Amino acid sequence: MEHLNSNQKMYIRQLVSRYEAMSQKETVSFQEETVFLQMIDFCHTANKNRLALRIADDAIAQHPFSVNLYLKKAYFLLDRHKIEESLVTVEQAELFAPQHFQIGLLHARLLALKGQHKKALVVLSDIKINATTEEGSNLYLLEAQLYEDLGQYSKMFDALRKSLSLNCSNTEGYEKMIWATEYSQRYAESVKFHNRLLDRDAYNWRAWLNLGFAQEALENYNEAIEAFEYAFAIDERCRAAYMEAGELHMLLGDYQRAQIVYENAIFNTSEDALILQKLGLCYEKQDNPHTAMHFYQRALELNANDSETYFRIGECYMTFGKWHRAIEVFERATVINNRKEDYYVRLADAYWRTEQFGKALSSFRKAALTAPEDINCWLRYAGFLYSVGQEKKALQVLQDAQNYVFDAQIEYCQIACLMSLGRRSEALYRLSEALAEDFDKHTALLNWRPDLAENSDFQNLINDYKPYR
Repeated sequence: MEHLNSNQKMYIRQLVSRYEAMSQKETVSFQEETVFLQMIDFCHTANKNRLALRIADDAIAQHPFSVNLYLKKAYFLLDRHKIEESLVTVEQAELFAPQHFQIGLLHARLLALKGQHKKALVVLSDIKINATTEEGSNLYLLEAQLYEDLGQYSKMFDALRKSLSLNCSNTEGYEKMIWATEYSQRYAESVKFHNRLLDRDAYNWRAWLNLGFAQEALENYNEAIEAFEYAFAIDERCRAAYMEAGELHMLLGDYQRAQIVYENAIFNTSEDALILQKLGLCYEKQDNPHTAMHFYQRALELNANDSETYFRIGECYMTFGKWHRAIEVFERATVINNRKEDYYVRLADAYWRTEQFGKALSSFRKAALTAPEDINCWLRYAGFLYSVGQEKKALQVLQDAQNYVFDAQIEYCQIACLMSLGRRSEALYRLSEALAEDFDKHTALLNWRPDLAENSDFQNLINDYKPYR
């Protein structure tokens, strides 16, 4: 209806009113197909659904071979979530238009909504022959959706590749291709395919974006950054490209380049909490915590419930030596998100700094229980106990850790505890076993007991087990 001017809309409204009056007398006059279609649209827009359906039935009675009227009725029923009735309408149309593309496409969609994906694929196969290029692209897009629902991600990838090859402007196809590539793990093929698309159109920013994702998954980080930079150079509003490029610069330790990318993202798109937080992290990594704090505070103005931003502010306070302020924001972070072990570890560190040992112990314990598979949480927990002279408890924590994670560092730290508890013979025996199993990690023992570097017995064992390289 949007394409009609005010006079045309008034005319359609009058036709509908006249139709209602005539239908009450069961005398509906003949109308052209296009007029019926406009009347149905008018009733649909005005939420006169029963009337719209009645007009559709009368229209089909007058034009029994009109594909457009059957499609209009079927889509109207689909919009009303009446899938079975819509399917009946489509099947009626197929009796006189058995390989009509739009009817077949809708038939497949309806079968998919009923969970009959294999039947839907058969229907799509039947209408492929007569499909135009654009129709074929839409067909393969729907086929990809069916394969996704079936969990057949490699076939989903193939269908999307065909869809985009036929129409490289198919926006939805690019979005789905990101997931299809990830699900099927066909990253190398994705790189080749999107490079072929770019050979056809070098200004296709969506292809550059997808190429970047595939290169990133292959750990070709510089190539990925280049692709993302092309994407946002072509479309300055491509937020995903800015975020991915900035993240990769951070990963590679190039915080200044990351900073520039995030600043451009704010300038060309919009200022949001996540970009401000990332920008703050860039400054923090460049040893500029005051500027970092400025951006973190701005991020909180836009999202006051972001635990990571509070955590980063806490890290800045730790840098400033403001332990109590750090405790406040770390605690806030753990309230918002109690499943991040890093939050508890740093909260414990702040408590430790302020000699609140009971609270520090509790926070280290929470960190270990939150991420029992993370050896660093256990080592920090046990290391705290060891440092405050509770070697027996530290030894017990390390034994508990072995129920969740296997790592030679745990054994070496246990040896440190044994040495401190005066169980020297046992410690040296277990040290010889540990050195034979994993020599390189013996530095964990020295981290806890640096004095052993000067111990002759220790040095003799080290020399005995030191591998030849």
